[in-house]
Amino acid sequence: MTTRILAATALLALCISAARSQAVDFTAIDADTSGGLSLEEIRAVTPDIADIDFSLYDRDASGELSVEEYAALVASQTGMQQ
Repeated sequence: MTTRILAATALLALCISAARSQAVDFTAIDADTSGGLSLEEIRAVTPDIADIDFSLYDRDASGELSVEEYAALVASQTGMQQ
């Protein structure tokens, strides 16, 4: 039981750390400080992103990815599932 609690705590800490680093990355990538990431801003750090990948994660079709949309894209690119 103690092992499971420790493992769950470690996993939670890892998830919190990953979420914080994504927020920092998002802010750093948002060059025009619009609060969303355009395809061009994402391509500045990930040149091989396909238009279709961007469109799939731009759920509201705003032309920019929100923090949540970007997190989903990053998770898909790193093999993580949400």
